[in-house]
Amino acid sequence: MLENYPQVPTYILPLAIVLASILLGWIAEKIIARHIGSLRGMVLSTSILIGIYAALMNVQIRPSIMINVHRSFHSIIILMLTIIASRIVVSFVSESSSKVDRIFPASSILRNIIRIVIFVVGGLLILNNLDISITPILTALGVGGLAVALALQPTLSNLFSGIQIIASKQLLPGQYISLSSGEEGYVEDITWRHTTIKTATNNTYIIPNSKISEAIISNYYKPTKDMLFAVPTKVAFNSDLEAVEKIVLEVANRVCNSHPGAQKGAVPFVRFAKFGDVGIELNVFLRINEYSDQFPVRHEFIKELNKAFKEKGIEVPASIVRTK
Repeated sequence: MLENYPQVPTYILPLAIVLASILLGWIAEKIIARHIGSLRGMVLSTSILIGIYAALMNVQIRPSIMINVHRSFHSIIILMLTIIASRIVVSFVSESSSKVDRIFPASSILRNIIRIVIFVVGGLLILNNLDISITPILTALGVGGLAVALALQPTLSNLFSGIQIIASKQLLPGQYISLSSGEEGYVEDITWRHTTIKTATNNTYIIPNSKISEAIISNYYKPTKDMLFAVPTKVAFNSDLEAVEKIVLEVANRVCNSHPGAQKGAVPFVRFAKFGDVGIELNVFLRINEYSDQFPVRHEFIKELNKAFKEKGIEVPASIVRTK
């Protein structure tokens, strides 16, 4: 009786499996990629690959060819899973960098090391799947690695210096620093070879990691971002210092309460420093949120103080110009 019914073409089931894998992969892509952006494109690709593999299992293929198909698809699946694992871990490290105490600094060198380790493990699994012995490869890498290490001493020095910088957590991306050689700015990134520092004028210093590790560094984000800075000024010898102090503090408090760069609630203070050549020198100490805030806060404070001194008749003496 069954002979009277038309035969279903053999390609229908494999084709249905592939189409179903595309549909399921598309749905999973929309759901997963919404929460894990680093997997965008990988979920659909993996689903299609699995669908093709399942479809081939339902096609008549010679056993000798099928063995190679199994190995090839297993290797591709391992590669896909390796890429997925790399993206997930790197994404986790990048997100963790914004949490408490920046446990995992979001620098290129750390992300690249993670990628290399994961891909090396994935590569070894692929070789094992292809029945390729990895012992001779490891032996060759060990011998060749010595020669490479000797030839790449400066590069390796920068690499290990970068790792040491990251591990010590004394210098992290996003912090404002200045070097003893004069360079200063925000740390943009720490790569396997160099550290990039972006200046306030939007220029970039590219400094080898080995130089950074040997330099004397002022980190204006350690132990905290907020800091005191001094604005020096001077008044005439005949000035009423009590009145001067009162005027300066009134201006300082007004600027600190209105300027976004000044730390709210911090109390400014004045310290008379010395009798100078032309007047009495003093420093006004203001607390700001971070290092770069001192420039706009100083700007505003000097304008306001100059205006107040003129209104109150406080004289700011000119410096003596010495000639030979």
